Amino acid sequence: MKKRLLSLLFASILALYVLPLTVLAAGTLSNFQKMHTYAAGQFADVPAAEWYADEVRLAYEFGLVNGTTPDTYSPGQNMTIAEAVKFAACLNEIYNTGVLTLQNGKSLWYQPYIDYALSRGLISPYPDYTAYASRSDMAVIFNKALPGEATLPINNIPDNAIPDVSISQSCGAAVY
Repeated sequence: MKKRLLSLLFASILALYVLPLTVLAAGTLSNFQKMHTYAAGQFADVPAAEWYADEVRLAYEFGLVNGTTPDTYSPGQNMTIAEAVKFAACLNEIYNTGVLTLQNGKSLWYQPYIDYALSRGLISPYPDYTAYASRSDMAVIFNKALPGEATLPINNIPDNAIPDVSISQSCGAAVY
């Protein structure tokens, strides 16, 4: 499950990175600019040879992630709902404004991201933001981060072709 969540996260980042220049010029995807410089070995637990190393670097450079500490990323941990909401809120704010003003809160680091996402209808309230995000949580959260015209389909999956996800489930449309 960890690998699937990381894959979804990194696929989103990679999609932003490799979109054709004509798409970038036509919409507000051009708001995504590198904000930070990633130093080699910046996160001690992200070896350069790992399959996800370039995506971690890109996510950091575009301001979408910070790591769990200044020198660790914790790629082996499950993502929490709060972390997924933070990522989605940052994507949404940059897409819509061209800047990232959201910052960690003082008492609950994730509260400003939750408030932003709730106020813009990106999420419905969750009972526990520190709970691990399921695949369906991730799909629902990321589905509203960017408008449909900002993302390109990767695959055409017929309805009900995914064995464990029916199109009629609450997460169905977001997954498909």
